[in-house]
Amino acid sequence: MSGQRPLQKTSRISRPFWLAIGWIFVVLAALGAVLPLLPTAPFLIVAAIAFSKSSEKCRQWLYNQPLFGSILIDWEEHGVIPSGAKVIALLSMTLSFVALFISGKVPIWALVIIGVFMVACGWFVASRPSKKSNP
Repeated sequence: MSGQRPLQKTSRISRPFWLAIGWIFVVLAALGAVLPLLPTAPFLIVAAIAFSKSSEKCRQWLYNQPLFGSILIDWEEHGVIPSGAKVIALLSMTLSFVALFISGKVPIWALVIIGVFMVACGWFVASRPSKKSNP
């Protein structure tokens, strides 16, 4: 099983910060598992990164979860983002940008910057494999 990397070196001062970030993103991932437009996989990846900087015990707990563990392992070993997560992520970005545009409260220069950032993120998400390749 993956998820066996050692704890990353971080200062004792920053560990509580990373631990809090990890748990916040675990909660967001759990909400994403039940709410239709909230993605799960990206939140789990951030939680795993945060736990790798703060708590090996929490990181292993996350990787051993029956519902979430396989998503993290697939990401870590193969760079996989499930198709459903891709669709939700791309749809969420698109709808967010449309809402900003329609609101008329965001200056054009900011819309351009946001749009470029969202296109880059969308390209990255779309370019990841959706399932493990067979050797």
